[in-house]
Amino acid sequence: TQEQNNVINSIALESGTNSLYLEKVNGVSPTLKVSYATSDSMTVRNIGNYLSRPKITLYGNGTINLYINNSQVLKIDLDENTQITIDSEKMEAYNAETLELMNRQVTGNYENIKLNVGKNVIKWDGYVTRFEISNFSRWI
Repeated sequence: TQEQNNVINSIALESGTNSLYLEKVNGVSPTLKVSYATSDSMTVRNIGNYLSRPKITLYGNGTINLYINNSQVLKIDLDENTQITIDSEKMEAYNAETLELMNRQVTGNYENIKLNVGKNVIKWDGYVTRFEISNFSRWI
C-alpha cells in the first residue's frame, strides 16, 4: 500500500561510516546509501512481513566477500574503481552506469541473498568505498 511505501526502515551502522542517507526512487522503495564506508558491516531491518530480495550496489575493487547474517553469500571480483549492482530478484549482476553484465565476476548462489523479517546483519571484507541497498522490506 502507499502507507507501507512511506515507511523508512530502522538502520544501524557499525562505526567508521562517513555518510548515510535514504533516498526514495520514483516515490516507492527507499534506497539506503552508505558512502565511503570504512566500516565492514551494517544492520538493516526488514520491517515487512515477508523475506525480501534486495538490490545491492557496491563500489570498490579487488575481491569482496559479502555476508548476510553470518553466512557468506557472494564472492565478487572487481577491477579497479568499479561498481557492481547485484539484483537478487532477477539473479543478475551488472554495472548500472554502462549496463555491462558482470555475472562472471560473481561467485555464489543468488538464492541466498535474502533479508529475513526483522534485523539482518550485512558484512563485507575487501575494499569497498560505497554501499547501497534497496528493496530491503517486503509485504505480501
